[in-house]
Amino acid sequence: MKFFKNLFNSFLKIFGFRIENINPRVRNNSFNEIIKVLLNESSWTSRNINKENPVINKEFIFFDVGAHLGQTIKRFRNISSKVLTYSFEPIKDHYELLVKNFGSDKKIKIFNLALSDKSVQRLIFKHPYGSSSFFDLDKDMSSVKRRFIGEKVSREENVKTQTLDDFCEKNKISKIDFLKIDTQGHEYEVLLGAQNLLKKNNVKIIEFEYIIGTTYLNRNQNFHLIFKLLLEHNYFQIAIDRPGNFIADDEYQINTIFVNGLIYNKIINYHKLKTGKEIFQIGKKLIVK
Repeated sequence: MKFFKNLFNSFLKIFGFRIENINPRVRNNSFNEIIKVLLNESSWTSRNINKENPVINKEFIFFDVGAHLGQTIKRFRNISSKVLTYSFEPIKDHYELLVKNFGSDKKIKIFNLALSDKSVQRLIFKHPYGSSSFFDLDKDMSSVKRRFIGEKVSREENVKTQTLDDFCEKNKISKIDFLKIDTQGHEYEVLLGAQNLLKKNNVKIIEFEYIIGTTYLNRNQNFHLIFKLLLEHNYFQIAIDRPGNFIADDEYQINTIFVNGLIYNKIINYHKLKTGKEIFQIGKKLIVK
């Protein structure tokens, strides 16, 4: 293999090119790698443009809204060992499991609470296959039928809601480095309850799941409202995690990342720092001399 690589490089050298194997800065659109790059301020200098992602050695505040069984808590640990996590889960037995599994970690704070646009008590649906939402399932959809085994009815539970602004004010939190929202159709309301933080651009990175399919009853498409709200507060979309479509998948959903204006401008400046002679490919870099 090395022989053929050298032979091919010798051929390209005639025309002023060479191929160099590297680990890409952001691997295959991995959201974890994207978050690492965004949080590392040293990434945004001309010296570090082509380097591996540096290790995060600074403490960050992450908010996990819709913690479920702790999948994102584990994910946060993979991003950095220096993360202070605020985790929110409204379903009581899920919350108790989170406390059992993660409660001894002083860097993880767990709250039996739903974040929303108002601080009230309201009903939430706990669905038979484990997820929960403020919307009931449409049991006529094929994806829902496939998941219903045994128990056929979603259970209602009374939960406490609070706005993100109120929570941060009461807990003296002025800034959030990374806000992840997975609330099964309630993302817009969570953001409505965070407008004081958003106005000040005090949330650096926002990642949320958006459901395009029709898994839930009485849920309207509202991505345009989310987009409008974030744009009004100077937040910009930079990534979507996967392709797909509603025709092929009746529960099709995506994850997307928005960043505040400061980080967005750093990304723009990062691209301006590049020489313009580099062409990046997955796993390889073609460099023009």
